[in-house]
Amino acid sequence: MSEKTPPWDVKALRDAIASAHGEELASKAYECAQSLAIRQDYIYYHYWEVKRLLDNELISTDSITIARDYILGKSPEKYNEFHLKRRQAEANLIALLQCVHASYDHLGHVIYFALNFDSNPLFRIDIDKISIRSVYWKLPVGRLKEAVNALLSDKTMKHVAALVNTSKHRSIVTAPITVSFVADTQPHGLRFKAFKYGNDQYLEQWAMPFVNTAYDTFQHHMRNVRISLHEELGI
Repeated sequence: MSEKTPPWDVKALRDAIASAHGEELASKAYECAQSLAIRQDYIYYHYWEVKRLLDNELISTDSITIARDYILGKSPEKYNEFHLKRRQAEANLIALLQCVHASYDHLGHVIYFALNFDSNPLFRIDIDKISIRSVYWKLPVGRLKEAVNALLSDKTMKHVAALVNTSKHRSIVTAPITVSFVADTQPHGLRFKAFKYGNDQYLEQWAMPFVNTAYDTFQHHMRNVRISLHEELGI
C-alpha cells in the first residue's frame, strides 16, 4: 500500500470555491474533502489490523502446517484460535474496501459543490442522489469528465464496487484461508472468493495484494481528478 498522502490541499480548495461561489459552498466542499482524508485514516487502520492479527501465523508458518492446522483442523485449539482471528481480519478487509468505495461518493460531492451545480437546473441533483456516477453524467465534456470516467471504468475499481455491493446487499464475499500447491503469486493466505455481480464474473483474489492494489489505484485516479478539478477552479 502506498504512503498515505493528503487527497487535497483543502485550504487552497476552500479558498478557490469561496472566491468563485461563496463561503457556504466552500464549507460544504471542505467537509467532503476532509472526509476523504478521514477515510484514508480508516483504510490504514483496517490494513494494519489485518497484519497485526495474522502476520505472525501466515509469515512464520509453512503451507503444509497451515493446511494441516487451519484447514483440516488437526489441532482443534489452533484451528479455533486462528479462525477467530481470520474472521476479525476478514471484517477489517471488507471494511477497508467499503471505505475505498465510499470515497468515490465523497469525491463526487467535492466536485458537485466545487462547481456549484446547484445553481443551474440543468446540473442540479437531489441531495440524496449525489454520487460520483450521477455527477459524472452532469459534467461537461473535458479533462475532468475524462478523469472521473477513468475511475468509474477502471477494472480494479469495478471489482471493488461489485465486491462491496454484493457483500452489502446479497451475501458477504468471504476471504477463507487458502493454500496453493501450484505456481501462484503466493503460497498461502486469505483469498476472496469468486462471485458474480450482474452479468460479470469476478475471479478469486489474494486478499492483501488486492486491497493494496485497490487503494493505490483509487489514489491514482483521485490525484488525476484533483488536478483536473484544480484546473477548472484555476488553482
